[in-house]
Amino acid sequence: MKKYFFPLLIMIVTIFFLNTVIDPEEKKPKTEAKTIPIPELRVAQDKAEAALLYKGKKNPKKLSREQVEKAARDLRPVIAMPYEEVIVSFSKNPSVLSITEWNKGKETNVTDTNVIPTVGRPGVKLFIIRGQWLNEGQATYVAKIRIPRIYSYQELLTPRANSYTVIGFFDEKDSVKQMPMRNENLFDIREISMPLGHLIVTFPELAFEQLPTYYVFGGKDVPIRIDEYEELAKFLGEGLAYEFGGESENWKIEMKSRQTLGDGKIETAITFIGDGEKPGWAASLRLDSASLSFSESGFPLDQNGRYLSVFNGYQTLLKTDSILATVTWDGKEELIPLDFKEKME
Repeated sequence: MKKYFFPLLIMIVTIFFLNTVIDPEEKKPKTEAKTIPIPELRVAQDKAEAALLYKGKKNPKKLSREQVEKAARDLRPVIAMPYEEVIVSFSKNPSVLSITEWNKGKETNVTDTNVIPTVGRPGVKLFIIRGQWLNEGQATYVAKIRIPRIYSYQELLTPRANSYTVIGFFDEKDSVKQMPMRNENLFDIREISMPLGHLIVTFPELAFEQLPTYYVFGGKDVPIRIDEYEELAKFLGEGLAYEFGGESENWKIEMKSRQTLGDGKIETAITFIGDGEKPGWAASLRLDSASLSFSESGFPLDQNGRYLSVFNGYQTLLKTDSILATVTWDGKEELIPLDFKEKME
C-alpha cells in the first residue's frame, strides 16, 4: 500500500498547488440581486397583487395604453365595498410613492400615500402605482379595483374620488325643481323625477316620506336625507347651527351642533341635577341618532356638577333627527330624548 500512498499524496498536493498558486480562481465581486417588491392591495375582506409594468433607473412619465390594458386584462381585481379605503402594501416600502387613476390612456392624480380612496359607483377602475427605492431603482405597476353593486342607487353616485353626490328627488309633475349648483371641488348633483310610489320601489334602501326631498351621499357615512331645500342650501354652504336639549330626573343635556358638508363640531354639556351625591369619575354618556354615534366614559364633573364634551368630525345632525342620550353612573342608567330647540345665531 505504501508504494501507492506517496504518489497519490504527491498528486493531491500538485493539484492544490496548481489551483491556488499557479492559476488561482479569479475572485469575482459578490453581487446580490436587487428585487423590486410587488405591491399587494388590501381591504377588510380581500386582497390582490398589482402587475409590474416597469423596473429600472427611472419610471416612465407616460405609459402606452396597449401596455397598461394588456397587463390589466388578466389581473385579478381586489373587491372593495363602496367608499372603502384600499391599502397598498409593500414588503419594503418605497421612499417615494405616487398613485394615479388610469382612464383610457389618461392619468389623474389620486394620492401620494399608500391609501386609495374608492367611490360609491359600481365598476372597475385601474390605478398606476409608481415607487422609488433608494439605491435600488424605481418601478411602475398597474392595479385593479372593483366596486360591486350593493345598493339600488349606486349608479347615480359620482365617479370622482373624495367627492359627494347630492340628489334631488321630485315628482314628475313638479313644475319648480330647486337644485344647488355643482361644486367641482366638493360635490356633483343629480336630479330624479318619478312618482313617490315608484321611488319607494326603485330605491328600497332610501326612506321617502314626501317629495321633493334630497339625499347627500359620500364617504362611509350613511346617506343624509334633507326634506327642505333651504336647509340643504345652508348645509352645503354656510353650514347648519342647531341646539338640542333634554332633562331626566338626575341629568340635563344641552347640545350645540355646527355642521357643514364634510366637517362639523358638536358640543354637549351634561349637568347633574339630582338630589343625591354628585358622581365622581364614573359617569358615561352616549349619543345616538340616524347619523350620530358617539360615546365618552369616565369623565369628571366640575364643582357645578357639569362636564363639556366636544366632538370634532362629520356627523350631521338635522332638526328633524331623533337623538337619544344615555347616561350611566354608579350602576344606574337614564335615557334622555333630546329635542330640537332653536337655530343658533
